[in-house]
Amino acid sequence: MSEQTPKRLFDKVLIACAGPAGLSAGLSLMRAGVAGSVEIVERSSDDSVLGSELMLQSAALRALDTVGLAERCVEVGAPVNVMRYLDKAGNLLVQKSQEGKVTRPGLPTNVGITRPALHRVLHAGAIAAGCSVRYETEVEAIDQDGADAPVRVRLGNGDVRDYDFVIGADGVNSAVRRLIFPDAPMPQYVGQACWRAAVPRLNPYDFEFYHGETSKVGIIAVSGEEAYLVHLEPVPDFTYLKREDRPAILRSKLTGFGGEVPRLIKYIVDPDKVHYTPLSPLFVPPPWHKGRVLLIGDAVHATTPHLAFGAGLAMEDGILLGEEIARAEGLGQAMAAFTHRRSARCRKIVENGIQISRREQAPGTPGADPVILTVEGMEEVNASI
Repeated sequence: MSEQTPKRLFDKVLIACAGPAGLSAGLSLMRAGVAGSVEIVERSSDDSVLGSELMLQSAALRALDTVGLAERCVEVGAPVNVMRYLDKAGNLLVQKSQEGKVTRPGLPTNVGITRPALHRVLHAGAIAAGCSVRYETEVEAIDQDGADAPVRVRLGNGDVRDYDFVIGADGVNSAVRRLIFPDAPMPQYVGQACWRAAVPRLNPYDFEFYHGETSKVGIIAVSGEEAYLVHLEPVPDFTYLKREDRPAILRSKLTGFGGEVPRLIKYIVDPDKVHYTPLSPLFVPPPWHKGRVLLIGDAVHATTPHLAFGAGLAMEDGILLGEEIARAEGLGQAMAAFTHRRSARCRKIVENGIQISRREQAPGTPGADPVILTVEGMEEVNASI
């Protein structure tokens, strides 16, 4: 972050959605001193979030360290310094360490963390910085009359308010995106589905992925006692499964995997701890802003989980937005600079994830092996930005 405190550029900022992008953006803007107030609106009823695993890689930790949150994430998560890639039976294929790619000594290379734990860290940081969060509220309409006039926003509770700056951080199905760019691309299903299940941490390793012919299983530590199991498989025609049926279906799909996987199957019993979702990435070509409204995070670049950096990209967006606004002479310049700085990196990560997904679904296709693509893609993710 800039050491020089800039003059206040906005009296009132509105951020749609209290997710990783929105909370990071609010925190960053308040720390930069460019906003009088930041109001975050969230359509859910409270600050709880559904559980799933995340891995905060070196690049994400570097960004979080600039706003004082990296160490807290390490405290509530699990250090991940070595990544192991194995075949379906459990034979080691590749082992990688990314030592030395952190911001400073004292931080691990990566951190496994649950989504609720990360949310609590980001939420506490945003509130401490002076942001407010309103629940059961979402953006329903936006009216702006040129870049020099305030943005009039109608919220779901009927309130109509004016803001100097509006940030759409409301995810892959962004309502703000539909309002300002109705013809923008929509997420497209790639033919692969993702299972996630909370399990005990029995594995002696922090990060392992077992690669079958067209499917794979990952085990990622997220605390001292917890891990998450991830299963990716090709599903040409995705349909949602009944909640109560999901544990038994997932257990059956794990049969045949070796290594540490068999030890965990018996723990997959609670339907509330098993999630099943389609992989539907998105990249919206620039511009990402119109008037005084800007889109960030999954609203413009939703990734597949192959490079473990969806939340990382979202938080980078929010944190770097504060940097760009602090150094710019005006909002238009800041939004253009932010989009220029972010779009190529985000496009590359989204496209790399799609490429790996396609390779995994079509074994034998000429070209690089999916394991090599994953290892190289993660190294690229953690390069300096």
